[in-house]
Amino acid sequence: MFDSVSVEIREAMDPKVLSLKKRQTYYIRLETIEKLKAYAYWERKGISEVVNVALQEFLKDWEIRKIPRRRKGALRQDDRMT
Repeated sequence: MFDSVSVEIREAMDPKVLSLKKRQTYYIRLETIEKLKAYAYWERKGISEVVNVALQEFLKDWEIRKIPRRRKGALRQDDRMT
């Protein structure tokens, strides 16, 4: 499942861009973490590789749009009084 997707993505991307990585923290349900670990173990892949391929597959048809910049002094929706 993931092998064909990762090969297509690697072929489509510039090698310089493909090698760029960034450490990021997300809160993921424990059940999902256990599934990721098990999948990575049985497929003999790293967890990061499994997560990257899964996210790439999920986002492959998504039209990427820039996130608008916040105006200086503007409140985020979370900060507004309700």
